[in-house]
Amino acid sequence: MIVEILKGKSLTRILENNEYKNIELKGEVIDLGSKSDNASFYRFIKSKKGANITFTDFNPTTEGVLKIDLEKKLDITSEQYDMAILNNVLEYIYNHQNCINETYRILKSGGC
Repeated sequence: MIVEILKGKSLTRILENNEYKNIELKGEVIDLGSKSDNASFYRFIKSKKGANITFTDFNPTTEGVLKIDLEKKLDITSEQYDMAILNNVLEYIYNHQNCINETYRILKSGGC
């Protein structure tokens, strides 16, 4: 934890990152808004073995990142993903209910 404080992370971010140690990504995963696995929380995720992660952003700056607007209907097939990640995203979205609804729509039955 001391190292993270020295890196300038807030207590909230440190606690969030600590929780990621309990998460194991598997199957088809969509990360709604992080752009890539360069997001700092990926250092803490327990495992990504076997996970095929789709990265998204409103303004992608690199190839391979899906351009999406989380305030509109997503151009993604229903029940396509086993897991979805929304890390520090909802506070930037006005139409957050649409984002939640669309996230549930693209998750497979039993997805998380």
